Amino acid sequence: MSRSIGITQQGILKMIADHGWYYPGCGWTWDGDTNCIKVCETLVTRGLLNKIPMAIISWRTDYRYELTDAGTAMIRTLQRREPVPVHLKFGYSVFVEKDAIRARLVAEGETDPTKLYLGVEAAYIEAHKNDYSLRQRQEEARRKKQAEWLEEEAKKPRPPEPILFTIDELERLVEHFESANDPVSASIGQKAQAVLKASGAQPPSKSSEES
Repeated sequence: MSRSIGITQQGILKMIADHGWYYPGCGWTWDGDTNCIKVCETLVTRGLLNKIPMAIISWRTDYRYELTDAGTAMIRTLQRREPVPVHLKFGYSVFVEKDAIRARLVAEGETDPTKLYLGVEAAYIEAHKNDYSLRQRQEEARRKKQAEWLEEEAKKPRPPEPILFTIDELERLVEHFESANDPVSASIGQKAQAVLKASGAQPPSKSSEES
């Protein structure tokens, strides 16, 4: 086949090559039977799978999907390609790992399809029994994101601490600058007196000082 096929199509094609066929209820699927059948139909259209009627049940006919010669040739082509890139392995990596387990069991002499399927599932579960659950992975991702945010916040420059005057310091400013002749000094005294009033303190007055 000159046209390439997608990652999901590759995965299902390899699964059919390993198991010999696919039909609903055969013991394996890919994201549910509905999705698996839909992808198989696209592979039938491309000439990579044969669609073989199995049995008529009530109002529907069940089909079995098997590799054509072109499908077998495509499998050989896929086996010669580079491994699937890491950024494309989400979900597909499960089947890559199960393929390796299945190949090991076959090398050990297991040929029965049912025992192969059960053996692969048991080995996969055993290998991942201590893995984080989805909720634990989500919590870990949230903690990591929060730590990164705190680290970025710590790098940001902090605003300078405000310079605060005590009541005694403000009163001294009023005493020294309230009656000053130059505008700048008089403004300092007026502002200090305004802050004292706003704070509820009684600013000193010139009349009280003279008495």
